[in-house]
Amino acid sequence: MARILIALLVASTLAAQVPLSPGGDPYYRAKLLTASPASLQLVLAASGYDTDCMPAGADFVEVVLSPQEYGVLQQAGFQPIVLSTAAPLSALLGDIPVGYHDLTAVHNILLAKEAAYPTLCKLHNLSTEFGPSLTVEGRAIEAIKISANVLVDEDEPNILFALSHHAREITTPEQALDIIERLTAGYGVNPVITNLLNTHEVWVVPVVNPDGVNTVWTSNNLWRKNRRNNGDGTFGVDLNRNYPHLWSSACAGSTVTSSETYRGPSAGSEIETQTIINFSRARRFAKVADFHSYGRDVLLSYVCSPIPTSVGGHIDAQGTALAALSGFGTRDPSAEGEHQIFQMKEVTNYAYLIEMNLAFQPAYIEAQSEAVLLWPMVQGFLNHVLAVRGHVTDALSGLPLTANLSVNTIAWTLGETRTTRALNGSFDMSLPAGAHLLTVSASGYQTQVVPMTAITGSTASLNIALVPHAAAFNITLSTTGGGAGNLNLALANIPAGTTEGFTLFSFDTSGILGQGTLLGLRADVFTINCLIQPMLPGGILHWPWPQSGVYPQVPWNLPNGSLPFPAGLQVDGQAAALGPGFSFLGATQPLRITF
Repeated sequence: MARILIALLVASTLAAQVPLSPGGDPYYRAKLLTASPASLQLVLAASGYDTDCMPAGADFVEVVLSPQEYGVLQQAGFQPIVLSTAAPLSALLGDIPVGYHDLTAVHNILLAKEAAYPTLCKLHNLSTEFGPSLTVEGRAIEAIKISANVLVDEDEPNILFALSHHAREITTPEQALDIIERLTAGYGVNPVITNLLNTHEVWVVPVVNPDGVNTVWTSNNLWRKNRRNNGDGTFGVDLNRNYPHLWSSACAGSTVTSSETYRGPSAGSEIETQTIINFSRARRFAKVADFHSYGRDVLLSYVCSPIPTSVGGHIDAQGTALAALSGFGTRDPSAEGEHQIFQMKEVTNYAYLIEMNLAFQPAYIEAQSEAVLLWPMVQGFLNHVLAVRGHVTDALSGLPLTANLSVNTIAWTLGETRTTRALNGSFDMSLPAGAHLLTVSASGYQTQVVPMTAITGSTASLNIALVPHAAAFNITLSTTGGGAGNLNLALANIPAGTTEGFTLFSFDTSGILGQGTLLGLRADVFTINCLIQPMLPGGILHWPWPQSGVYPQVPWNLPNGSLPFPAGLQVDGQAAALGPGFSFLGATQPLRITF
């Protein structure tokens, strides 16, 4: 306690000495000498200076400064020691024989992989598939999908690697290329990699922030943000402070446009952020790894917002185990509103930000060595066994459902959600070992509570069929009248096992509805034609089962004018379902409508 009080006292004293950051484009990487580095780093960050992922030694703190910031710190009595000055990356690293890859080089490698492995690799333009548009400077965010039978969207767990949210962290795209190379070279050779790609879909996004990376290569190697024009003479939003979850918390990014950690004008405001959010919601990733530099740490759960003890401890334990595979440490995230925190909130809690290397732009050989150091962690991440994989379907049709999932042992408090994937009703969960109750719900269906036990190193398989609230076979009929013959029909909850169905109509409405001679209808000539006509070519009132997955194909309309009857004419309608051998499976309640 005494140490904490002393640290707070020192930080309070330093806060009076450190002026607020005036902002400006990054220009110097500098060192500030101090007897209290941890406290000074805290105060600098709170005052708007760029210390994110920067080292602090026994007697110094590193910080990235604009010329304006450099000046105000000098006036405040600090003597910043300049370690490097901003320059185009191509000039800065031009003397490295085998160097880093710029945007064009990364794109060409992805194209080459797709060409060399056409059944294993597929290049995707996320901007056109999931984004609102290209970036503000007209660039695409690209991803490569790596999976056996890659051209088919298979019902398999999806894994995401996202890199280069921060432009100056140039080792991260190299890490992406290393992962891509190891997976493609290992398929068919390494049995573990082969099995992984036979059973999973792996997505790699080498550059989330292409506009910022272009700026790093062409004008300013210390550039961090994207290239939004903030309208006040400043540019850029810190993409890894712009994600919606906890965007406005006490530990979120800066509200000052000139700050290097500016969180943006609103949650999820940026094109790049929106693209990754839409992509993630569509794929529902089972695992997410987001690489940054630098520090050699795996970042854990939330910073200062509350997280349920059970899941917070689980996230921390899993992250600690992951970090140990490459000898890394762990720490809390730098802020809230980060990418992996969004993933924890909405998609998967097996989501981690990994800080790699010991510098933003080390010699290229160091980036290569770092990839070797990281490979055990990457393998552990890829092969980590999640507690459960399941599917939610409609109990009557067998079709997949978008359902909400909650677990009794995890009492989320900040709007955290879990949802099945719309395409196939699938879900994946990372849960602490032990007994759980999984509550599954969907609009229009009866909620189901499913007991399950999570066993470390084992995946439980759950297939959950939800029963509709109104499970009775029913028909809906409507018309706008006027004798136009525009009859609309829809069926719901068709009995399982239906092989054939009839929709019958009668114009004899003189009796009480439902008390007819054929099912609930008073059969007339038209009713008989409904039974006979389907056997003739072009019959429109009888459909084989299944037809496009439903009986009949709905919503369904008679051709305009096919029932040219005067307004006011009444008709009764009813549907019947038959099974194998023309066994009777059920009929709807009859309906009466008026043209």
